[in-house]
Amino acid sequence: MKGRGLIRFALVSLAFGMMLVVPTAASAAPQPPITLSVKGKKPAGVLERMLVHGRLADPGPNKMVTIRVRNEGHPLFTKKVDPNNATGDFRMPLRITRCCRYVIVAEQGDFHSGPVEFRVRVPNGVGRGGRAKLFNKLLKKEGYHVAGTPKRKNWATDLAILAFRKVNGMARNTRFSKKIFKKLLQGRGGFKPKHKRGRHVEVDLSRQVMSLIASGEAQHTSHASTGTSATPTIRGKFRFYLRQPGYNSKAMYYSVYFRGGYATHGYDPVPTYPASHGCVRNPIPFSRFIYGWVQIGMPIYVYL
Repeated sequence: MKGRGLIRFALVSLAFGMMLVVPTAASAAPQPPITLSVKGKKPAGVLERMLVHGRLADPGPNKMVTIRVRNEGHPLFTKKVDPNNATGDFRMPLRITRCCRYVIVAEQGDFHSGPVEFRVRVPNGVGRGGRAKLFNKLLKKEGYHVAGTPKRKNWATDLAILAFRKVNGMARNTRFSKKIFKKLLQGRGGFKPKHKRGRHVEVDLSRQVMSLIASGEAQHTSHASTGTSATPTIRGKFRFYLRQPGYNSKAMYYSVYFRGGYATHGYDPVPTYPASHGCVRNPIPFSRFIYGWVQIGMPIYVYL
């Protein structure tokens, strides 16, 4: 009997020991060091407001959280937020101004949250108000000449759209398209200069555009019309040598000459195709601005 009792005691002890080391199904899973989520309509609309929300598992004083926002795989911005010392909660408002895929990550020390992703809808139009202002702002950011940043689509927007279409090989008209807005929201579609050094002017004969370049970037790209096949615009590198304000006897408006009688100047009309006697025509509403931007001695490059 003693032997059976010892065996029974050993079996009971073993079972009790296993109960101590085997976790129960009700045990709580460990909390991640940082959690992150985004609240708002999905897919998000342009100019809609989202809320980035997260929690730090081990909060405390001086434990700042870094939130990194990327768009289309490129860094958009980084912001540091201070979580609640007691709960670890942190928040950051986010206004949607880009397209079409956002990825957000939170970091604290060596810890990273999982990435949160969401898509953005491209508007079908701009209308008036915030969307129109954003559209004009993005055109300017990509180097197209727009007069201010109006809250509506106006004549300057139309001319910038025409220049954008020419640069990007689209139909040459002033119509808005969802494709244009998408490219602008992605930070794409600007004129790429062939020459990087110094302030200068470039005229692309094949695309019929003129661009004012500074610091290696297109600052003001506009619709232009150059010489016909019978009276072509000369190609090469030249320097501006003469300025002529106002209208002259040939209805050229605010002219700046770069070789003999060849000049860039305002004129009416400026069609979407080569139509001049060799000069570089620009829209009259832009002519005084171009005249003021160009300086005597500044180079101009004319190429196909």
